[in-house]
Amino acid sequence: MQLELPIPHAWVDYGAIMLLLAMVIGFAVEIRRGAIRKYDIYPAIGPITREGTGSAFIKAALEALFLDVLAAAPLSDCHQGAYYERRTRVKRGAHLLIFYGFLFLLAATIIGFATDKWVTSTEFIPAYYLGPWGFTLMAGIGMLGGILCLIGIGIYVPTRYRGDKPATRLTSADWFLAMLTLTVITGFILEAAEILWQQALAVAFWIHMIFVASLFVTMPFTKFSHALYQPIWAIYERMGRRSGKEPRLPIPKARAER
Repeated sequence: MQLELPIPHAWVDYGAIMLLLAMVIGFAVEIRRGAIRKYDIYPAIGPITREGTGSAFIKAALEALFLDVLAAAPLSDCHQGAYYERRTRVKRGAHLLIFYGFLFLLAATIIGFATDKWVTSTEFIPAYYLGPWGFTLMAGIGMLGGILCLIGIGIYVPTRYRGDKPATRLTSADWFLAMLTLTVITGFILEAAEILWQQALAVAFWIHMIFVASLFVTMPFTKFSHALYQPIWAIYERMGRRSGKEPRLPIPKARAER
């Protein structure tokens, strides 16, 4: 199957570079405003020991990766007065579905970028270098990721508006979830256009690109930024504990919420 983009594929590369620069500028602004110093909104749980700097850093980095990032351990104790206070697995489960769904979407994008064969500057054969089943594999990974994201969002959104949180109070988390939802849905539409209705491919492509760009350009200013900050906070906290630093007292609820 041969597809055609409405623009030369080099333009997509240039757009990605510009998007990356915009994200770097955004993160620089937020870090200068003190975003990186909010590490204490995720108090780490772990032993207080006295280890050397190198050993403490390695162990802290491994714990942060496997416990805080891949297993979302901090969310098992994150309630903020929500209705599911006694069922912490709800928020954690939704977070993990969104997180791993996004990883599958990212993997599908990388696979496509690495294995597409460009016939001309605009025409390409998707996942050509993976063989006859390459497109099916790539599309399957992307669809699985999108489904996981939507399930996670479907579980998470209702929990935000039960309990004492007013429905009219929107936060950076709401903006991130809205952008992610629209990105996934338009991605499904683009996939359908590629297979079933290539006349609509150009329109579907541009709509999807608008939401993709919006999702990443706003990353430094929404809860999506925690993908960068949270590992840094977790390593700092866990390394401090392993170096003999006393833990902080619990912080006020209003300060913890973002």
